[in-house]
Amino acid sequence: EHPRPQPVREQPPRRQAPAEPPMDDNMRALCAAVEGMQTTARVTGVDEKQLQALVHRVMIKPEYFWLDSRYSYRIQNGVAEVFFKLKYSNAPYLRRQLEQVTSQILAGMPRGDEYQRALYLHDWLCANVTYLKRGERTGQDIYEALCLRCCVCAGFSKAYAYLMQKVGIQCAVVEGDARGERHAWNRVVIGGNLYYTDVTWDRETSNRRCYEWFNLTSAQMLESHRPENPAEMPASTATADNYYRRNGLLLS
Repeated sequence: EHPRPQPVREQPPRRQAPAEPPMDDNMRALCAAVEGMQTTARVTGVDEKQLQALVHRVMIKPEYFWLDSRYSYRIQNGVAEVFFKLKYSNAPYLRRQLEQVTSQILAGMPRGDEYQRALYLHDWLCANVTYLKRGERTGQDIYEALCLRCCVCAGFSKAYAYLMQKVGIQCAVVEGDARGERHAWNRVVIGGNLYYTDVTWDRETSNRRCYEWFNLTSAQMLESHRPENPAEMPASTATADNYYRRNGLLLS
C-alpha cells in the first residue's frame, strides 16, 4: 500500500516591517553632520514638510543619542539649514563609553537564531535596567538606558532597537499611547515575520521574569497600544515566535 499523503499545513503570509526609505543625498548629508556631532547641516531642493520628514528620520535613530529633540531651521533660495542642539557637551566620550558597554552586552549573547538573540536582549534589559517613574529624570536615550541603567519607555524601546540592529535583526521604535499615557514600544522581524514587543511593560510587571509583551501580533498589541502613526504598526498575524507558544506554555 502507498502511504497516505499528509495534509499540507499552510503557512501564514510573512509580514515585513515597513521598508526604510532610501538614503538620498540630503539624508546622507544630515546623517554625516550628526555623525560628526556638528550642529549645522545643509540640504537642498526640499520644502518645509519634506525637511521636517527628513529631520524626523534622523532624530528617531537611537544611535544618535546625543541629539536634543529641539531643533530649528531656515529655508532660503532652495537651500535649507538645520540647526541641531546637543544634549551632552561631552558626547564623544559618552559615545566611546556606550560602545564599550554594548560590546560587553553582546559578548554574553549565546549562539542561536534570531529568536534566541531577541530573547537574550529582552532579558538583559529587563534584568539590568531600572524603570524610572515619569518626572524623576529624562531617561529618554540609549546612553541612559545602557550606561546609567535607568530610563523610561523611550529609553527601553530605543535601547532594544539599537541592540537588535547591532546583531542584525530588524527592529524599530513605535511611538504612541497606551492606557491613556504616552508610550513607546518596538516593531521587530523574527524569522521573516513581524511581531510587536514592549520591553518596558515586561520590566514593570514584577520582579519575576515576564514575557507577556514579547512578540505579539498587531491585534494583541492594539488592545492596549495605539500608534501615533498607524503606518508604523502594520497588521501582523504570526505567532510561532511568541514566547509562550514557542515554549509550549499555552493551554487551550
